[in-house]
Amino acid sequence: MKGGFGQTCLPVLLMSLKSSIVVVNEFTVKSQGKGTRGSTPGDYISRYMARDTAIEQLTPVRLHELDSYIKCYMAREEASEELDDIHRMKRKMKDMQKRGGVAFGNGDVSLSNDQVDGISKSIQRAFDEGKTVMKTVISFDEEYLRESGIIDEHFSCKKAGDYRGNIDQFRLREAIMAGVDRIKPLYDDLEYIGVIQVDTNNVHCHLCMVDHGEGIVCKNGTQYGKLTNRHKNRIRRGIDSDLNHSMEMARTYSNVDFSKRNVKGFVKKFALRSMEVNGDSQFLLACLPEDKRAWRASTNREDMRKANYIVREFVGAILDEPDSGYKEAVASIKSYANARSVREGLSWAETERLVEAGQDKLVEDCMNSVYSVLRDVSDRDRTVRTPMLDIMSSSFKAVADRASGDDTIEFGLKLRSYNSRLKHHKEERRKYEEQVRSYEAVQNPAPESRALYDFFVNEEEYNAKLMSKYQHFMRFLPQSNAYAESFDRLLDYKRRVKGMSDMIADPDMGRMTVDNAEQYGLRVYGQSGGKFKVIQPSILDGRLSRMQARYDAQEREFRGELAEYGLSLDSNEDGRLVVSPKPAYEFNDVKALDLHHLGYDFPRDVPVSMVNINAFRDAAYRRYELYQGARDYLVASGQERNVRFLPGKDIELMKDVADRFESTTVLDTRRSSGGGSMKHARTVRLDNDYRKDIELMVRSTVESTRMSLEMEG
Repeated sequence: MKGGFGQTCLPVLLMSLKSSIVVVNEFTVKSQGKGTRGSTPGDYISRYMARDTAIEQLTPVRLHELDSYIKCYMAREEASEELDDIHRMKRKMKDMQKRGGVAFGNGDVSLSNDQVDGISKSIQRAFDEGKTVMKTVISFDEEYLRESGIIDEHFSCKKAGDYRGNIDQFRLREAIMAGVDRIKPLYDDLEYIGVIQVDTNNVHCHLCMVDHGEGIVCKNGTQYGKLTNRHKNRIRRGIDSDLNHSMEMARTYSNVDFSKRNVKGFVKKFALRSMEVNGDSQFLLACLPEDKRAWRASTNREDMRKANYIVREFVGAILDEPDSGYKEAVASIKSYANARSVREGLSWAETERLVEAGQDKLVEDCMNSVYSVLRDVSDRDRTVRTPMLDIMSSSFKAVADRASGDDTIEFGLKLRSYNSRLKHHKEERRKYEEQVRSYEAVQNPAPESRALYDFFVNEEEYNAKLMSKYQHFMRFLPQSNAYAESFDRLLDYKRRVKGMSDMIADPDMGRMTVDNAEQYGLRVYGQSGGKFKVIQPSILDGRLSRMQARYDAQEREFRGELAEYGLSLDSNEDGRLVVSPKPAYEFNDVKALDLHHLGYDFPRDVPVSMVNINAFRDAAYRRYELYQGARDYLVASGQERNVRFLPGKDIELMKDVADRFESTTVLDTRRSSGGGSMKHARTVRLDNDYRKDIELMVRSTVESTRMSLEMEG
């Protein structure tokens, strides 16, 4: 069916875009020493296109030339120190920026003043050398801008100039650049500059373009300067495609918001970096007792318990780094244990205990190496003391016992307990999520192992709910935007799945030729394999099924990623996926699921409603039942040693508390009325950096252990 449906439908689409995005072009070329439509295209750029009354400036984002932006920003900072009058300061800033931010082109969404001047001169030079300069105007229909999210849905232009401050400059510039990128392959070396004008009653873009290469040469020897329908259609499709894509995730960058973010980042940068780099060692020193002889990993002293916990975590983070040498050291420990097993005839269990003891000894040696660095810190340098450091470094029981009636201590108690619980449930949710995936990846698992899988699924959900509970409390903590890249990937794959689904549902493609169907599928749906609509449609059905399965897995993974930030994935009224700033579970649905850990949360015994008691007991008995099944399976299948990795103690404590609620509706407080002794912490300033020394000492300890074992083995 050559020339069938594919060739009759596409022009309809283009006609719609043609009325929404109007492209008008003229060109000037040197003839007899003059230009056919103006001899100074460089001045056309600087004097007409970039005139102050017609355009809006976009803060120079500097997507590619960071050094230039830094210099500009530093110049602003110097000006703010020199000038004390706000009007003089504004004028100074404007004078420094000049035409910076008014134009875009050649891959930059916001050109500096020097770049505007440079491109203007480059285009003028090309014209003087006989190149044809194209002056193009792209006008946009207001309804199209509204549908594309470039203007607010409630905005209406009443008079010339109303668009100023009401259009999304960033997205529109990017879309126009995407449109120009579509025609670049049709030229040898296209250079362009563009501005968006807002001083009339419609939004339009002026482009000035020149091909520095040979290009298409007319019979009279000049470059061809006309934009054909092919060129214009490519520009329109590029603009429309980019706007549709960017609608999936809002990226509106107003000048004010961007400037505010830069100012805040500039002011806070040093403080945040100091806290990030040196906060661990500062807090660790605050937790240590005055007697340095007690600073060791093997002690059971109460006043070293918190410090040892922190150091163990600190050492664990270092050992997890790829170049720490820990994997090689563990391999040496296993090799040493296996050698002893052969020499001494050890059983498998004895060999395993030898390996575990070796790993524990390695971690303990690393912890002691951290203490050796901290012992060298002079007492004269430990001058920092704050009430919050006293609270955060004291034992949990001492803080709880003294919290009643003291708002600061009560706040510190809540901050410590809620933060540690949030961290714990995040780690547990992640651990059981990995266990669930590992199980699901097994081909034909033993039917009796289902008990273990059901336990993993329930633990993942239980910890996810409690993670949500403490995210409701800790919402003031900064949220990361690290999910943005994952969100883009998910949306992109969702579009691919929809494209495949729409192509399969297209009845006309089955009546095309094989070649036409393949090309039509690529052009309209962005999918290869359109030929199978003609020769074997079932192949596409199988492909869609696999794509949908991959998408479902990606979405589940992304939801888990969002949950760790206290965010959710929802659909808006239009069915588009959006990220919502809320935990995955409502607070009232999860607030009572860990009553067995809330004894220190209240200064006195507190009554608990039957609704919350019932929710807690249901969760407790469900966990206990599934734990029993998982434990029985491990024992019966010869994996009894793995029972210790299950949270048996916590589940049994939860069941005991649930049983007690059969005869009472009161939660007993675990705080004593005697008032424990608070620690008086002394530590160093944040500008003291001991982290590098600590990391070096830990790595040296690991390497020393490995070499000793290899020599002994």
